[in-house]
Amino acid sequence: MRCMNHFYSLDEIADRMMDRRQELRMTQKDLAKAINVDTQTIGRYERGERIPSVDHMVRICLTLKMPFAYFIGIETETLSLWASYYEPFFELAGLPARERFRMLMEYFTSRERDVELLKKELAEKP
Repeated sequence: MRCMNHFYSLDEIADRMMDRRQELRMTQKDLAKAINVDTQTIGRYERGERIPSVDHMVRICLTLKMPFAYFIGIETETLSLWASYYEPFFELAGLPARERFRMLMEYFTSRERDVELLKKELAEKP
């Protein structure tokens, strides 16, 4: 299932979130407490009924100790390539890491076409 205006699958986020949580032997209640939401919200995320907000996604990544790219199925190399290209801008702007993460998330969730082109370009490289 593809979410309108997004290039990733809500099911993919849900599956990866649940798998990683279980790998860490966390309950939904543990994760809910860690990111400051109720257990039902985690259930909705893991069933693919809701997409986490930016703030929740930041907390989920930190709690589950996985990069954002893991949850949305972007190869870490692709995300790193994009981030390294814009890193001088982030440093010059003096943005803290959380803001850089927020910008990356907003970029990748709002630019389906650009991401598909970047994936194609990377796939074509020898």
